[in-house]
Amino acid sequence: ISSGNDAEYKPEFVNNYELGAKSTLPGGAVYLAAAAFFLDYTDLQVNQLVNVGGVPTFTTSNAAEAESWGLELEATWEPTDALRFTAAYGYLNGEFSDFQNATSSGEDYSGNQLPEAPEHSLSLNGDYRNTLTDTMDFVVHADTSYRSKLYFSPSNDPDYTQDAVTLLNARIGIAASDDSWSLMLWGRNLTDETYAVSRSAGVIIPGQQIQSLGAPRTWGVELRARY
Repeated sequence: ISSGNDAEYKPEFVNNYELGAKSTLPGGAVYLAAAAFFLDYTDLQVNQLVNVGGVPTFTTSNAAEAESWGLELEATWEPTDALRFTAAYGYLNGEFSDFQNATSSGEDYSGNQLPEAPEHSLSLNGDYRNTLTDTMDFVVHADTSYRSKLYFSPSNDPDYTQDAVTLLNARIGIAASDDSWSLMLWGRNLTDETYAVSRSAGVIIPGQQIQSLGAPRTWGVELRARY
């Protein structure tokens, strides 16, 4: 921040429209939900490299307009009192409807896909909980999630993307029937996938790339108590 630069920007606005339905089928074992949505952004706040007094500078600007629409589906099935399955799917189409002069060189990103907005996402979860004693239950949980390719940059530069990723997590253990305590063995990213959670260009060294990776396969034991 320098003299003459007050580092202020206007608020961004979004109009959000959603239409959906939820239903529990007769018998209560199956729950279904669906929703379609449309979001219209104006004065979108973006961080961009622009010329300020002839000097390329990173600044937050109300420089863009964007639209995002999609579909969300969810289903839960409980075949028994001890077993439950949940599935969710999301489709997302998000793009900049107007993003001119996006860089110090005046590039136009209009029509580009929004950063970190995968087109497809899917999750599947399974839970089993059954009585061991009058006060203790046996618990098993497993979940998997899928996310399609995404861009980390509004430029949609192929060097700053992450391909589709599927992750698998699980836990097994015992818990008090009233959930006052639990003891769990857990594992995350069990297939040991290597994937980026962020990736960007450096600003000091030409050609530099900076990235952060998701955690590799991890496991542990967890004891919880509630009073």
